[in-house]
Amino acid sequence: MIRFIVYLLLITLAAFAMAWFADHPGELGINWLGYRADSSMAVLAFAMILVFFLGMAVQRLLVFLARDLPFSKEKRARRRAEKGYGLLNQAMVALGSGDGKSARALSDKAVRLLPEQPLTHIMAAEAAKLSDDGDRVRQHYQALLDDDLAAFLGLRGLVLQERADGHSGKARELARRAVALRPKSHWALRTLVDFAVQAADWDEALETLDKASRAGVYDKAQSTQHRAALLYCQAVDANLANDQPHALELAQKAAGLRPGLPPAVALAARLHRQANQKKQAEKHLLAGWAAQPHPLLLKEWQAHFPTETAFARLQRIERLIASQPDHLESRLALATAAMGAERPDRAMAALEPVLESGDPRIALLRASLAVRAEDEDNGHLWREKAQHGVHRPCWRCANCGFTRDRWLPLCPSCAAFDRFGWHVVRGDGMALPSASASASAIRIWDGSSGAGRAVDRIGDQRDDKPDDGPKRVD
Repeated sequence: MIRFIVYLLLITLAAFAMAWFADHPGELGINWLGYRADSSMAVLAFAMILVFFLGMAVQRLLVFLARDLPFSKEKRARRRAEKGYGLLNQAMVALGSGDGKSARALSDKAVRLLPEQPLTHIMAAEAAKLSDDGDRVRQHYQALLDDDLAAFLGLRGLVLQERADGHSGKARELARRAVALRPKSHWALRTLVDFAVQAADWDEALETLDKASRAGVYDKAQSTQHRAALLYCQAVDANLANDQPHALELAQKAAGLRPGLPPAVALAARLHRQANQKKQAEKHLLAGWAAQPHPLLLKEWQAHFPTETAFARLQRIERLIASQPDHLESRLALATAAMGAERPDRAMAALEPVLESGDPRIALLRASLAVRAEDEDNGHLWREKAQHGVHRPCWRCANCGFTRDRWLPLCPSCAAFDRFGWHVVRGDGMALPSASASASAIRIWDGSSGAGRAVDRIGDQRDDKPDDGPKRVD
């Protein structure tokens, strides 16, 4: 409707102009090279309009000759593009079907026909991956770095390839370039945190974690949990360097941010105890037990008064477990203390609700109670159950199911950071619910020597009980 009104207005204006020229024809004379031409303004206006439309017709003819004729340059370029995109589609089909050889040949042809298209380099790189040709993968992703719009994609591809080849140092530098190019990219920030943790560079990991939190990569709870884990790792390093004051400061922060991380709470309590600050140590241990009961906390609690009487120890254990009286670890601690205080009735009352838990520690305590009651048959029965216990407590990686007796910052199996949680694991590999405050995954790209050193030195600060070695629950 609007277009019709516009056309109507233009026709009306043209008619008005023609009528005006008819009423005011005027006179026009031209002298040129001895010739004279007399005419009117209306004729001149008509001639100008005619020349204008002839010029438009000539321009369209030239465009047709340059673009649509078979021998024109633009026509050839368009045909090359159509052929290139057709090859690209065929390469995508071959890639999806796992035919790496065909995908590579087709994508290479597409790159020659469409050298400036980022998609062709991406397809060629993926085809090269199927052929395990790392050099060609790098070549195609490197070609994307010259394109402002595709440079970030090229950096990501190079990071993944360097990681796959075990070149963590190069991959880390590329990740830094990716963060500099897009400071709020979730992938780039996560990746840089991963590499910093893998290299045990806790300072850079904390700095990048702050940037990632501000960018919304992690929510507040995740950020707090990961920060506590990194502070604890720093505390272990400081303690190994005999810088106990700094280690205590870091361990306090970690335990305050995440009381559900028993190794951090136990370290903070131990450093307080060594500094003769028993009240602060007990405060950490009570808060830690309320968040996550664990044998490490019980061991440190008992270490505060190593010479106390059995009855006094029982009273102090009751104070420790008051916040989680029904937890299996609480009942286990109470039963052990009651047996030491010669209170078998109290020990039996504590064990009764968890006798069928399948935990071998419970079965062993029950066997000891039977022996004390001179019930050898029952004691033998419970010892048999302990040997065939179907459940066991351990640190379990939420990412891959790998289990250890000690907490580690990195999983030796999948190299994931901060994924170990305290669980009671069934023999079939399933973890029963636990009060563990396990954090969200931060993936580590590979198990390089830096990651191994971090695992070793942090893990060595854990539980004093012997480690049976790595286990995996499949």
